[in-house]
Amino acid sequence: MADFAHAGTAVAAGAAAAAVLFKCFALHRPELPEGHWLLREGQVVGHRGCRIPEEGCVTGNTMSAFRRATENSMALELDVQMTECGEIVVFHDLRTGKILDGERKRVTRCTYDELLRRTFIRTGDEKERVPTLSDVVALAKAEGLKLVVELKGWLNTRRQTEAVLAILGAEGYLNECMIISFNPAHIYTVRSLSPTLPTAFIASDDAFAHHARKYGLRALLPLAWAADYIYRQAALRPSLLPALLGSTTISAHYPNITSDVVARARRAGLTTNAWTVNCQQEAWRLRALGVNLITTDKPHINFSRAQA
Repeated sequence: MADFAHAGTAVAAGAAAAAVLFKCFALHRPELPEGHWLLREGQVVGHRGCRIPEEGCVTGNTMSAFRRATENSMALELDVQMTECGEIVVFHDLRTGKILDGERKRVTRCTYDELLRRTFIRTGDEKERVPTLSDVVALAKAEGLKLVVELKGWLNTRRQTEAVLAILGAEGYLNECMIISFNPAHIYTVRSLSPTLPTAFIASDDAFAHHARKYGLRALLPLAWAADYIYRQAALRPSLLPALLGSTTISAHYPNITSDVVARARRAGLTTNAWTVNCQQEAWRLRALGVNLITTDKPHINFSRAQA
């Protein structure tokens, strides 16, 4: 019995220590002022602009995709990375091979001039080039749109984040943006550099399982699935990862956005972002729940009705 008592005391002490550390390291969450654009419900966000193959928009994160999305979106979502020369470019994949012609190479190992010389594989349009963050900010300003900027990558997080915030600040667009990322280091850095800027840590569906499959570790899949579940639940609950990182928004794959998730977010003063919603019925369901941002590849489908 004494062993059990000692074990119970150790667990209680460990939990208390964890709670103290959590409070010490948790970043302050900015309170969104009344009327802030993120508080509006049912806003359509063009995921990497607009990607509708039947309308010729097959490659996201291009200026043509962003221009097409301006017709029906209230905000544009884009992915940014830093090149070897320090330019902030709009590009999703960490390597160039699937999207651009030529050598398969990490974007962080490319110069911007090198990227400009390469052509998008799917569009085949020799005039289409990898845009910079400044290019998309200029378009958003001209069209009066908000920006949801996803920080990609796992290295040089502070240098990249500082460069992104410097561009947004120089353009006077920090109040029209939200920063999101799968990498908690990016969110933590944004919070420390710009305490009032809205952020969202993206709840991943299968981060651990994806890497287990990628590296042939199939025997570890059950453990990876369990880790993914725990990680996802921590990202969906306002008192856990969002509180630690000071996030203002819960961002998750749309099947994970339920009435309970939305209700918990509202009670905690958080907004919600559902991605990537390309089904009309799901869009109606999410609007009925009061989800704030509905991120989609197809901003031109009817998102306005609350029910079928």
